[in-house]
Amino acid sequence: DYPDGAIEKIGSHSFEIVVVKCLRSREELVEGVDLCKRLRTRNASVPIVMLIADESAHDLARVELAEISGVTFSRDCTAGELIDIVDDCLRRSAILEPTVIDVGPIQFQPGLKRFRRLNGWRDLTASETKLLHVMTVMEKEFMTDEEILRGFFGHVPEPHEANIHGKISELQKKVELDPENPEILVIQRDGFRLVRN
Repeated sequence: DYPDGAIEKIGSHSFEIVVVKCLRSREELVEGVDLCKRLRTRNASVPIVMLIADESAHDLARVELAEISGVTFSRDCTAGELIDIVDDCLRRSAILEPTVIDVGPIQFQPGLKRFRRLNGWRDLTASETKLLHVMTVMEKEFMTDEEILRGFFGHVPEPHEANIHGKISELQKKVELDPENPEILVIQRDGFRLVRN
């Protein structure tokens, strides 16, 4: 049902961004290019991110989609890198109502690198935004150290390089009312718990 099924789904739902993954074959790349062209005829503004396997495919896609606006090309990447690409596309597309993710008592806007709890919005650093976003997109309440590290770094680095507990502690200082008694980001012996409700 690809790309017809994808076009039907896109046509019947509202999306802020579309990611097209073309990594396995030349045929998949051709179908992905066709999907981008057909999508643009239905929606003139939604940003498109196209993930492509190698340099030759990358060049071909650029040529085929040269007249199509709002397409960002990237090689295959880690989840953390893809989050950065998507955030950048959303900012550049000037969406008036950015994505808001409810995480327990806070509202999180990854595209604008900020969160709100009680009164007003507070800014997050790029690292804090990436960490919180990695945790929210996993859609799990409990995450191991390794899962967080793979999402954040794209691999599991050496312990002295990672310091993931230190990064979580810094994030707690911003989003928790009382970092000593966290309600949202809870550090446990084997990982972390994200309280979503």
